[in-house]
Amino acid sequence: MIDLDYLQKIARDSQDLPPRARLGLMNPYDRLVLHHVAQSLPNNATILEVGSFLGASAVIMSHACPTAQVYSIDQFDDSEVTQFFL
Repeated sequence: MIDLDYLQKIARDSQDLPPRARLGLMNPYDRLVLHHVAQSLPNNATILEVGSFLGASAVIMSHACPTAQVYSIDQFDDSEVTQFFL
């Protein structure tokens, strides 16, 4: 069962996400949960994201944990698909 109080809390915590964080394939709930989890990381954490596609999740994690070093790796290169999302 979904805890609505929890969802409201993480929605408030992530309401000022940058527009780039809305790109990609993640639904709004997943973006909020990712933001909340990244906020719980210690200062100066190192985050490695494999398969970043357009980078929305990297933006969310770096926004939620501003002292973290975020590294994103993706070999995907299909400009036709990418143009659809931009």
